[in-house]
Amino acid sequence: MDRGNDPDSSRFGRRTYLKAGAAAATVAGLGTGLGTAAAAAEREGIAFERVVDAVDDLGMDPTGGQSVTDQIADVPANTLVQFPDGDYLIDERLDLPRLGNVGFEAIGDATIVGAAGFTNTSWNVRDSAAVYYAGFTHDQSDGAVGHFWRVSDRIEIHDIDVVGRGGDWGVEMSPSITDSDGVARIVNYTNKKGSSWASYSGSGGRMGFYLGPDHSGTAKFVDCDLREYGNNALYTSRCPGNVQVFDSYFENNNVASVRIGGEGSFVENTRIVVSEDRYTGPRRDEDKAFNMRGVLLEENHKNHGQKAAGAAVRGCEILVEENPTWAPAIMSWSNGRSIEVTDTTITYENTGGYVICKEDYSNKASHPAGEDPRWLRMDNVTITGSGDVPVVVEVEDADGTEIRNCSIHMTDNDADGIRLMNSDDCVVADTNVVVPGSATDFQNSQVETRNVTHEVPEDDGSTDDGTSDDGTSDDGTSDDGSTDDGTSDGDTDGGFRYDEAEGVHTDLPKELVIEQVESGARVSYEVEVDGALEAGEWEYPPTVDGTTATGGMGPSYGLDNLYYDGEVTRFEGENLDLVRVFVADAQTRTIVREVDPLSFPAGDGSTDDGSTDDGSTDDGSTDDGSTDDGSTDDGSTDDGSTDDGSTDDGSTDDGSTDDDTALDSVVAFDGSRSDEICSYRFSVTGEVVADQESDAGETGDWDRIEDTVGDGAVVGVVHTGVDTYRFSGDLVDLELRGSAAVTFDDQA
Repeated sequence: MDRGNDPDSSRFGRRTYLKAGAAAATVAGLGTGLGTAAAAAEREGIAFERVVDAVDDLGMDPTGGQSVTDQIADVPANTLVQFPDGDYLIDERLDLPRLGNVGFEAIGDATIVGAAGFTNTSWNVRDSAAVYYAGFTHDQSDGAVGHFWRVSDRIEIHDIDVVGRGGDWGVEMSPSITDSDGVARIVNYTNKKGSSWASYSGSGGRMGFYLGPDHSGTAKFVDCDLREYGNNALYTSRCPGNVQVFDSYFENNNVASVRIGGEGSFVENTRIVVSEDRYTGPRRDEDKAFNMRGVLLEENHKNHGQKAAGAAVRGCEILVEENPTWAPAIMSWSNGRSIEVTDTTITYENTGGYVICKEDYSNKASHPAGEDPRWLRMDNVTITGSGDVPVVVEVEDADGTEIRNCSIHMTDNDADGIRLMNSDDCVVADTNVVVPGSATDFQNSQVETRNVTHEVPEDDGSTDDGTSDDGTSDDGTSDDGSTDDGTSDGDTDGGFRYDEAEGVHTDLPKELVIEQVESGARVSYEVEVDGALEAGEWEYPPTVDGTTATGGMGPSYGLDNLYYDGEVTRFEGENLDLVRVFVADAQTRTIVREVDPLSFPAGDGSTDDGSTDDGSTDDGSTDDGSTDDGSTDDGSTDDGSTDDGSTDDGSTDDGSTDDDTALDSVVAFDGSRSDEICSYRFSVTGEVVADQESDAGETGDWDRIEDTVGDGAVVGVVHTGVDTYRFSGDLVDLELRGSAAVTFDDQA
C-alpha cells in the first residue's frame, strides 16, 4: 500500500535524521539571557526565532529526579527547545498560552517520563500559531504522558515512541487546529499498549487521540501504529474539521480504531486488526461497554451540529478474528451520513452482528439522526471469513446505496448476504455473493440489480494461458507474472499501487520502486548506483547523498521511489523480506521487471532489454506446446477448432449451439418470513415465466395471489408463500415494497 497522495507533506526525516539536522544548527548568541541560545531555525515549515538547550539553557534535570514543570513554564515565545539524552519528568498540568511558534525536539535519546500516579495531560499550548514536537520516547509505565494543543496554523508531531502500558485515564494527545485552512500532521507515532482494551470506564477510559469542537482544520495521521486503547485510538468524529489517516496500523482498540465522519475525512491504505490471540494485557471490564469496531462513522452531534456528508474508507485491510466483542468491521451509526468503501478487503472470523452495518434513521442516544444523503457505496470490496453473523452487509434507510464489483464469500454458518431495508434508488451490480442464507434480502426497497451471482466461480485447474493451480506454467512463469529467476515483466498485482503514479518527474531513464507489502516491522534500506540519482515524488522520499540513498517505511505499509541512470550496484537494509522491489521506466511510468530484494542487484536474472528466458527454442516450438503452424499439443488450432469437434464460438460438429434464450436464471420472492403483504416489480432483458415447479421456500407453500407476467416484466404480490420466476438475459430493475426475501440463482 502506498502512503497516499498528500501534497502538503515534506520529509524532515526519521529519528536519526532529526538528530543529525539538530546537531548541525548554527550557534550564535542572541543576547536573550539564555546562555548559548542558537540562531533562528525552521522545522517542517515552522520558523523559530531562537533555539535553546533544555539542560544548558533552561536548567532541566536530565536524570528524571526532578520535575521539569517550572522550566517548561518559562519557555519564551517563538522558541525551539532541544532535549539532549536523558529522562525528563512531568508531574503537573501546565497552561502555556500565546507562545507564537513553539517547538520541542529530541536531539538525543530523550524520554518524557510520567510521574507515578499522574493522570492528566501536561503541556497545554493554546492561543498560539504552531507547535513542533519530534523525536521523543514517552514512558507511561507509572504515569500519563500527553499534551493538549489548540493552535491556529500548524502542528507537526513526528517520530514518537511510547513505552509501557498506559493507565485507564483520559486523553493521550489532542492536537487541534482552530483555523479551517490549518494543518496538523502526526507522523510515525507508535503506542502498542495504549491501556487495557476494555477500559471504557463510562466514556472516561484512555483515548489515543481526541479532536473535539475546537478542531476546524485538517489533521493527517501518517505511518502511525496505535493499539489497545480502551476508548478509541482515534476519537476524531465530533469535530467540524477533517481527519485523514494514511498508511497506518491499528490493533484491538475498544469502541473503534478509527472514528471519523464527514466530507474530507477518510482512512486510506491502512490495516486494522482485532484479535484476542494478540492481546496480552489486563482482562477486566469485558462485561461492560466493550465493542472493538474497525471504523466507526458519525456526523450529527447535539452540540456541534451536522457535518457535510462524504466520509470514505479506501484501500484498507481489516481483519477481525475471534474476540469477546460482536462489533462490525465497519459501522455507521444512526447519526451518520453517507460512506464510501472502495478497494478494501475484510476478513471476518468472529461471532458477531454484521461485517458492515449502516444503522437506521433514528437518534443515537441524545444525538440527532444523520440526514440525507445516507447511502453506502461499496466498490471492489472483498469480504471473506468463517465468522458467524446473521447478515454480512446490513443497510437501512439509505436511499442511493450502490454495491458494485464486490465479492462476499462467507459459507461456514447461516449468514444472509446483502440486506437493504427502506432504501430506494439502490443498485447491486457485478457482485458475487456466496452465503448459506439468502444472497440478497430487499425489504421495502427499490433496487436495480445486474449480474448478481451466488455461485463460486468454476475453476477447472487451468487457465487460458496454460497455467495450472500450482501457479506455474511450462515456460517457468507463475500466475503473478514472476519467473523462476525472480524477475517479472509488466505490471504486477498483490497490492502494488504503482498504478497511482502520475506524470514524468525526471530526465533520468530509470526508476526504482520499493513497497512494503507486509506489516510487522519497520523497513530500512540503502541504495547505491554508478550514475546519477534523484529522490522520487512520493510523500516521504528517501534521502539522497551523491550516488547513495537511504530511506525507510513501516511498520505497516509504505512506498518509496528513486530515479537513476546507470546500474544499481548495492541494495541492502533491514526487514527487506517485507518489501517488493521493481525497476520501472521513468519516462513512461511502467514496470519493467520485479527483482528479489534479498539478492538484488547480484544475479537478478534480467537482461539488458528487460526480457527473461521464456523457454522458447530455435525450432519454433515453445515449452507451452505451441508450434509455428498454430497447432498445440492439446489438439487445439489457431482457427478455434479442437479434436473433440467443438469450436470457440460455441457450435459443435452436430450443428447445435448454446441456447442464449434458455431460461437458466431464477429469482424468488419469499414472503414466508413475514405476516405482511409485499409487492414487487422487475424487468429482464430476455423472457420471463412463472415457475410453480420450483421450491416453495420455508413454508412449503406456493403463494396463491395472482401476479402479472408479460413482455419481460413482472408485477406481483407475495404474502405467505413464495413467487419464483425463470428468465433469460439480465435482471435490470427490481423494486420491492415490504419484507419479502429476494434470492437469485443464475444457474437452474
